[in-house]
Amino acid sequence: PVASQSSVYCAGPSCDESDVSRCCTTASTCEGYACTGPYVLIGSPSATYCAGTTCESTDSSRCCTEAGKCTSYTCQTPSFVWKTGAALLHCANEACCTGATCISSADESTCCTEAATCDGYDGCTGAHVV
Repeated sequence: PVASQSSVYCAGPSCDESDVSRCCTTASTCEGYACTGPYVLIGSPSATYCAGTTCESTDSSRCCTEAGKCTSYTCQTPSFVWKTGAALLHCANEACCTGATCISSADESTCCTEAATCDGYDGCTGAHVV
């Protein structure tokens, strides 16, 4: 609402939709909101409005969403596998990166690590040999 609504008058004897510009101020959008923890900015922040003329910490549920989990990410480097605890790790955005462009992405380094090689493995027994 405007700063002092009691001193602002509607166009007619009762207020209606045509009085929005007189009686209301524009709310801020989530554009530029700083999400924290495992949360990232929603997909369309400029189309989502905060509760007031400035965004506050209480607008987190409007402006932020949990980042994708590494378990939904496919490691792109052939010799890489999920890091231990991947189910608890978060990608850089709402959805994890997909496709060939992900090799150099933050998700690759956050979610994946090089797999161990069989060099020095001594678990071959019986019908299995090195």
